Order: sequence, then structure tokens, then C-alpha cells
Amino acid sequence: MIIWRTRMALIFTNHRCFADVEAAYNNTPVIRSKFGKENDIRPIGDRRRKHERIHKINGNCYAIMQGYGYGDPVFQPWYGGGKIKPSVNSTEQFAALVWRRHRDGTETVKVSNGSGPHGHHNSVYDTLNRHLPFPLRFINKNGKHFIRIGGARWGQQHGEDYYLAKRTTVPAPIKKHWDAYYRRANAQSVYVRERQGWMTAKDDGAALVFRRIGEEEWVHDSGGLPLPPAPRVNKELKDKYKTHMNEFYDWGITMTPLLPLETGTYNYETRTKLDKYKQQHYSNPKRRALWLRDVLKDPEHPMRVAAWVDFTQSFQGNSGWYERATIKEHMQEGNMIEVRSKFNSWVNKTAQFMK
Repeated sequence: MIIWRTRMALIFTNHRCFADVEAAYNNTPVIRSKFGKENDIRPIGDRRRKHERIHKINGNCYAIMQGYGYGDPVFQPWYGGGKIKPSVNSTEQFAALVWRRHRDGTETVKVSNGSGPHGHHNSVYDTLNRHLPFPLRFINKNGKHFIRIGGARWGQQHGEDYYLAKRTTVPAPIKKHWDAYYRRANAQSVYVRERQGWMTAKDDGAALVFRRIGEEEWVHDSGGLPLPPAPRVNKELKDKYKTHMNEFYDWGITMTPLLPLETGTYNYETRTKLDKYKQQHYSNPKRRALWLRDVLKDPEHPMRVAAWVDFTQSFQGNSGWYERATIKEHMQEGNMIEVRSKFNSWVNKTAQFMK
């Protein structure tokens, strides 16, 4: 087993086999404190990061818990408030990594992504990145996630990539909660319908299982979903709006110097007004994309300014280590290629010109 530290109290383990995980569990003192000995909190790294730990399911099964995720019996997400005690099966099902020693002596590790197509599951990604067994690696390709076996780093020309889909499975109490919320909302909330629509309490089969066949040798054993095709622009549909898009873009570029886009309050209030308008007039998911299409076609549309402000926010804030330039700064520097590129991407996504 290899262990090394970073400056941020993050520890990389890369356990090589089941025995390494078992030994790490047995050699880690339990944190007593307010959690109590009965909760068996054994951090996998820095003891201040108690939620990142090795959880013993039974003598032949250990889970690497990222903390505050579905199935965690101690550090639960917002939904239970500590009142819903996950079952053992739920803990095993939703842990990022589950090591198992089988009756025939073989060893497997199950790798799971986070549940939900919306947003990022950063704690899961971080756990996989730091605690996958050697030589498995977590790979992010433009938002699509894979587990790679081998590669150039291990003297191989090419590694084998296996698609690790975001999960649609959630615990049954979560599905029940959103079903009830959906009924109370009386089908008025677009967010609730999108949130609830993808959920299932059944196992979606997205988790990947790898089997150890030798020293630092692993093969894909079972599980996984097919990689969905990359989205493409529906050119036939988009061409119908090409003239309207160009007119809207030219109008927006003219309006930009006149709008107080540097004011956070203005941006927030404008986008809030747009959200209310969409919920009032386009609450049906099948009509969700029509709001921008209607704005593009109608020069007098009441949400025309709000739509442009919504687009300009793709320039705001910061990205990783650097602060992104605003649209006005791009225009002042004459970087109109970047502006147009972002505009095309925003229109394709928001007007649902992708297929």
C-alpha cells in the first residue's frame, strides 16, 4: 500500500489489495469524541476529515465513504437530518468504493459515481481520485467520467477506459420524498419535475465492478452502462432561427455598453424576473426550450433584455485559478471570436438545438 500526503491534509492511499484495506481499518484508532465508539469512525486519512473513512460492512466487505452522501449511516446528507438510518445494503450500494473478498478467494472493488445528472459530485470524484486501487485511475473527459486500467504511466501504450455513468438510483426514502413534494407542488415547479423525473429506487446498473487477478492486475468484471452518444447540433432546426440569432446577437452587442452588468443586484434581479416569467409561461417541460426561441423571433419580447443578461453571465465570476474576463472586457480587447463562440454555445444549450 502506498500513502502520501498533500499540503491540504489530503491523503492518497491507492490500496493494492483487500488485505491493505483490512489492515488500514484494523490499524486506525476509532474516533470517540461526540460520535461515540459505537459509530466506528475510522478516518482513511487526516483525522480532522472524519467523514472520509473506512467503513466495515462485514468481515469480507469494506466501504470507502466520502461522507455526506446517500447511504452514509453517520455523516448523512440533508435529507434525513439523522432521523433516517440507512440500511447496510444502502451503505454498500452508494459508497464510492466497496472492497469485497469472495468465498472463492477472489477480490473485487465496486466503483460508483454520484446520483443525479445535474451538478457535480466533487466529493465522489475526489475519493475515487485518491483511493482507487493501483493501477486504476479516475478520468474526466469533458464531463464524462471513466475508470482507466493501466496506461502510459504503467508502461502501457494505451489504458482501457470504462464509462462510469452518473447514477439515477437513490434510496427509497428520497424517491418517496420527492414524489410527495411533486404532488404538493401541483406540477408547477419545473425544477421539482426535473429533479424527480430521473430518480429510481431500483439499481440502475451504473456501478463498475473490477476483479483483481494478480499483483497490480485488474480486469473489468461486471456492471456499467453504455456511453451515450455525443450531442450534436440539430442544424435543420437551428437554421430556421439563424437570421433571428444574428439579429439578437447584433442587438445585444449594441446594448451591452448601456447595461449595468457590473452590478450584481441588477443581474440577480433581472435573472429572477426571467425565472418567474419562464415558470409562469413555460412550466411544461416540453415547452421549456421555447422561451428563448420566442425571444429570438420577437424583437419586442418583454424578456429580450433579460435573455441577453442571462447570456452575459457565462462570462462572470472565476474559473478555477483565474478570474474570467467579463463580456465588456472581451469587447474592449476586441476578442469578439470568444464572445460569438460563447453565444453559440449558450443558444445551442438554452434553446435546445442539440440532439
